[in-house]
Amino acid sequence: MHLIFFLPWTSPSSPPKKPPYPLSRILEHSSPSIEPPSPLIKPSLQPSRPLLVILSIFITIISIVILLIFCLYILHKILWKKNKNISVVKYIPSSSTFTLFKYSELSNMTCGFSRKNLIGEGGFGYVYKATLSNGHDVAIKQMKHNVKHKDREFQAEVEAISRVYHRCLVSFVGYCMKGNARFLVFDYVPNNTLYFHLHQSKNQVMDWSTRVKVAIGVAHGIAYLHEDCNPSIIHRDIKSTNILLDNNFEAKVADFGLAKFKKEAQSHVSAEIAGTPGYLDLDYALTGVLTVKSDVYSFGVVLLELITGRKAIMGDTNLVSLVEWAQPLIIKALETRNMRDLSDPKLGENFNENEMQRMIIIASQCISRTSRMRPRMRKVILFLENHGTETDIRNGFGPELSIFSQISGSSELTEIFQKMLKGKDIEVIGSSETRNVDTKDIVRTS
Repeated sequence: MHLIFFLPWTSPSSPPKKPPYPLSRILEHSSPSIEPPSPLIKPSLQPSRPLLVILSIFITIISIVILLIFCLYILHKILWKKNKNISVVKYIPSSSTFTLFKYSELSNMTCGFSRKNLIGEGGFGYVYKATLSNGHDVAIKQMKHNVKHKDREFQAEVEAISRVYHRCLVSFVGYCMKGNARFLVFDYVPNNTLYFHLHQSKNQVMDWSTRVKVAIGVAHGIAYLHEDCNPSIIHRDIKSTNILLDNNFEAKVADFGLAKFKKEAQSHVSAEIAGTPGYLDLDYALTGVLTVKSDVYSFGVVLLELITGRKAIMGDTNLVSLVEWAQPLIIKALETRNMRDLSDPKLGENFNENEMQRMIIIASQCISRTSRMRPRMRKVILFLENHGTETDIRNGFGPELSIFSQISGSSELTEIFQKMLKGKDIEVIGSSETRNVDTKDIVRTS
């Protein structure tokens, strides 16, 4: 059954009119809006504001601390370098006229340290010839960067050479420091070294009178260091390569890199063993006690070089020290006055026998096994200049107490010498301690 409703504005006979809005629109507007259920709200992953503030403060503090550490490091490097340089030159007399050269000055004078200006090379570094702006010739000694104890040797040499002035010592002109580079500037001595004239020169044989002259000059230089300087200076590296000669064959002692100071009240100095095999005092090597008599021993070896024309270390494979080789020949020469077997064959018979005998006596006493038997350099000079007696040069000991009567025929010298050459430890007498002579670094062979 169908029910028909008539709206007031309609009549049965008239067709129905469409409503003003579609039914679907009416329903859409009339139905309540239902939103889909919202998902569960997740907690925020971002830190809260107080935590951000704390984190920012922490990072700021860490940054400041790192910056302060970096600044302190830079300041330490600057002050360390400054103090290091000050420590090197603080002992130079304030009234001295020594020059602090700029690196650029030395580089310009040597054409960039070119090999054409190179006049010498050794374990310590290189030596270049140069000319100052005033026309004065100088020798520039450049320390090797990789040398152990480089700064210690540089400081020792500056401190020692800046305090002395003697005609038989090389004259100090100035120095230079730049970064790790170290330079010493000396007067140029033009006629090479004693080692060159005795062992390398093939043009001319050094005559006997010149050898005596050189011996006296070296003795004066060492005596000045020992007895006229205050404090006394122990050179520690007297050898023929460190004796320079001018054109008149006046000797000048050089290279103070191993020098040590001894105050007047001190009987000796305790120091790391350093020197050159063949010249190194065996008493010092065994006891570790350094005195001026250690230089006297080395001077005695130089005298043997002048007498024999032989090197301090002889041989190519089986190395022998000159002291060991000369022992029996010295005894023979002093007993028989036959000096031909000991004297330099290049001299032939062109030498004064009295002077030769006197020099042999001096050499034998200087290389005595114990330091107390060695003479002081002033007595050496007197005897070399024929003003002293044999008793003076023997330091109060008679010939029966000669070094050779004590150790002749023993293997002590050979054993110690071989240990030094191989850089082995040497046992110190009266102690459980051992000492080492570093032949690769401290020891600088000729």
